[in-house]
Amino acid sequence: MSPSSARMPALARALVAGTVLLACRPEGLPCAQSTEEYCAPGGCNWDPTVPPGGYTENRTCGPYNVKVHYGPGFQGRDYYDPTTNRLVAIVAHHSWEPQVECLVGPNGRFEEPYCN
Repeated sequence: MSPSSARMPALARALVAGTVLLACRPEGLPCAQSTEEYCAPGGCNWDPTVPPGGYTENRTCGPYNVKVHYGPGFQGRDYYDPTTNRLVAIVAHHSWEPQVECLVGPNGRFEEPYCN
C-alpha cells in the first residue's frame, strides 16, 4: 500500500466530519441583542419619513423594507417586515473590523439578504 492510499481513509473521514459540521452550523449573523429586548421600551415601527441631509434612504431588499443610514466608513441597515411594519434587525457595515455585525435581530441571529 502506498503512503498516499494509507492516508486516504483518514482524509475521507475528515472531509465527512467537516461536511457534517458545516451542515449543522446555524445560518445568519449572531446579533448582540434580540429584537424583542431592543423594541420592548417603545416599539420599533417602520416610519417612511427620511430626514433631510441625504444621509438616509428607504429601500426594498428581499422581503424587507430597509432604512439605510450613511456615515463616514459606516452604513447601517434597519430591516422591517412590511406586513407588520415592525423592526426585524439592525445590521452595521463598517470599513473596519468586524466589517459586518448584527446589532439587533430575531432570536439573536439574522441572515441578511444580498441587495445592491
